[in-house]
Amino acid sequence: MRSTRISSDLEIEALASQTLKDYSLYQLPIDIFQLAKILEINLEPYPNTEGGIMGMLIRNKNDFTIIYSTRINNLGLHRFTIAHEIGHYFLPEHVEQALKNGQHISNSKYKPWYEVEADYFATCLLMPKKLFKSEMSKFPDGLDAIKALSQIFNTSITATAIRYAELADFPISVIFSTDGIIDFVKHSKPMFKLGRKLVMKGSQIPVSSKSSAIHTINMTFELPISLDIWCQCDSKISGHEIFINLGEYQKRLTVITSNYELDEDQEFEEEWEPPRFK
Repeated sequence: MRSTRISSDLEIEALASQTLKDYSLYQLPIDIFQLAKILEINLEPYPNTEGGIMGMLIRNKNDFTIIYSTRINNLGLHRFTIAHEIGHYFLPEHVEQALKNGQHISNSKYKPWYEVEADYFATCLLMPKKLFKSEMSKFPDGLDAIKALSQIFNTSITATAIRYAELADFPISVIFSTDGIIDFVKHSKPMFKLGRKLVMKGSQIPVSSKSSAIHTINMTFELPISLDIWCQCDSKISGHEIFINLGEYQKRLTVITSNYELDEDQEFEEEWEPPRFK
């Protein structure tokens, strides 16, 4: 186990992949419960956590326990929470930082550096890059692929959509919003080549977008669009917008894609946000 802090996403990705290979778990879906068993980490589901608390890592001398919230009936979320806490177990300096008082509480609202790293470790652990990209290639681009991959990897729609946009080699944005305000957004690298001033966290859903419609249970809407609704770009660039509502959180996922052929020599500047989960 490394003793010095990891400094890049590539190192976290490599550590997660190597962990799966070391314990012969590099196969789909990733058996996160078996990994905890191999590591002799006790798992305790707890249904009554409130206030954004998703999980806890507790250390008693050399014994570790993960308590994970089951208040929301979402196995993908439970698996991510466990993988996140295992990230604290593996990542350098996390035990010292996160377990100063013998226990650590993961809260969806508070994200110091070690929480961001543990989120990304969980992403890479449950959705290994090589396996994820291989499965991505089997589906048409967009929301249907995200849904299918969520089933294959046994991960939440939210976590799957973020990973999908991160690894996509085509223009796509996944946008999570509540009451018309963007909570989180992930743009693929090719999307940055198509436009300037892409929508970001905290901004309002464009009023001309169908995603700004009033939240209705089980609503799904899909239509062709001009991409300049969502960013500053050539009005001739066409795209596709689809959104769905996300269960108990009363949130909305909007997926924007485009088939526009990119100039391979065009440069872009990416506005980066750390991956998060809900």
